[in-house]
Amino acid sequence: MIAGFGWAKPVVINRENLKQPRRDDTLIALAGPLSNLLFAVVLTLLLKAAVRIIPASAPDTLEKVFSVLFSFLFINIALAVFNLLPIPPLDGSHLVSNLLSLKSYKISANYYRYGSIALLAVVVLDRLTEADLLPIGRVVQAIAVGMLRLFSVF
Repeated sequence: MIAGFGWAKPVVINRENLKQPRRDDTLIALAGPLSNLLFAVVLTLLLKAAVRIIPASAPDTLEKVFSVLFSFLFINIALAVFNLLPIPPLDGSHLVSNLLSLKSYKISANYYRYGSIALLAVVVLDRLTEADLLPIGRVVQAIAVGMLRLFSVF
């Protein structure tokens, strides 16, 4: 863990094994963030159910349930948003590569070679300077509030 940031191993995919490499790689890249957002929807529905099921006479229980569900909700939305950043090795880099058709080996190799270093530098600078280089928190909050309003949780 560096600067409060853990590092996961990316799944290696051989594009040559895909029938339609650009399309299939894009779908694979979207699978993780979409599963995080789908889980966030499930958590939002659980929050809505908790409001109806837990009696108002048990505010401590309601507070604890809300605390856990809100935490998981924000974490899953944050993971989805973060993974969509167009910086290798994150899923957003695959989307950009496929969208722009980075066919030049030199451009693609440099993009992937220095992307991890750039990502680490941005995260460390963001944590050390508090400059809000990655405004993920505001995006996550906007999505979470939108989901809570959409499903009429409050």
